[in-house]
Amino acid sequence: MRTAIYGAGAMGTVLGAYLEKSGYSVDLINRNTEHVDALNRNGATISGCDNLNIPVTAFTPDEMSGEYDVFFLTTRQQDNEKTADFLSGYLSPDGTVCTLKNGFPEPLLINVLGKSRVVGCTAVWGATMISPGNVALNTDPRAMSFTLGSITNESADKLKKIGDILQMVCPVTMESNFAGARWSKLLLNSAFSGISVVFNVSVGEISKNNDLADIAIRIMKECAEVSKKEGIILAKVRGFDISKLIFTGFPLKYLISKPILKLVTKKDSDIKSGMLIDLEKGRKTDIDQINGIVCGYRRKNSTPTPYNDKIVEAVHMMENGSLTPGLHNLDLFKQLSF
Repeated sequence: MRTAIYGAGAMGTVLGAYLEKSGYSVDLINRNTEHVDALNRNGATISGCDNLNIPVTAFTPDEMSGEYDVFFLTTRQQDNEKTADFLSGYLSPDGTVCTLKNGFPEPLLINVLGKSRVVGCTAVWGATMISPGNVALNTDPRAMSFTLGSITNESADKLKKIGDILQMVCPVTMESNFAGARWSKLLLNSAFSGISVVFNVSVGEISKNNDLADIAIRIMKECAEVSKKEGIILAKVRGFDISKLIFTGFPLKYLISKPILKLVTKKDSDIKSGMLIDLEKGRKTDIDQINGIVCGYRRKNSTPTPYNDKIVEAVHMMENGSLTPGLHNLDLFKQLSF
């Protein structure tokens, strides 16, 4: 199957390098010409939790030709519909787009491509772009995993072939409750990625700081309450029942949430939100596609989401230059009850 990773930035480059290392040919496609040139000239260099240099083939979108059977989509979420429309011209009649983005990208992609051509995947690992062609893997390879699924029955037959490809990188769980998997990942991203960008901290620093841990737990609680009203059952992450992090008014359960928080984040302690890089480069972030999704459901089912609202508000202030990331932003949350 002719396969490409579209939007091969940090995570896409790691994915491509691991696939090529396993003997599976894949094209890496990215708009950044410096990154594409470096990949073709020097190969994909992976540092951090691994040490690899793998020859790869990379293109810019305007260099694409022919049809692909599989696209792994790792682009920014603001461009989902535009990207889907572009890829439709290169997708084979029975081709599949597998989105690895956070949030809920599938509905927008399905609107353009159709129910039978879209599957979803959550990646429980992270990576950071260091320089063109050079990416840091932020998760121990032994802890990396994918959860693969579909929000429709029409694409169920596509899951096995996608899973067989991803299995070359790390373990894959086929999740029948994929909506629950999306919500579990959204719950974690809303807490850790949202807090990371607002306070300029790593995931590990969040669990070590009592104030930040409090905020994280409350963000997750809001996500859980919204998903419950939508009839969603949260799926496990790395075999862990994510609902155990959510206190429900019982003081003892709240007290044990923080130690559990440290346990869950131990393997990803060095990760920082990629939205910090967006801010550094003067780009809009994906905050509306992460915490903003939770806020949107709040308006739909009347569940209060003050902590998610405040995260979104703070990041938008950073985007327009009226606020900077850092621990001084704790003052913004003092008006909310801890």
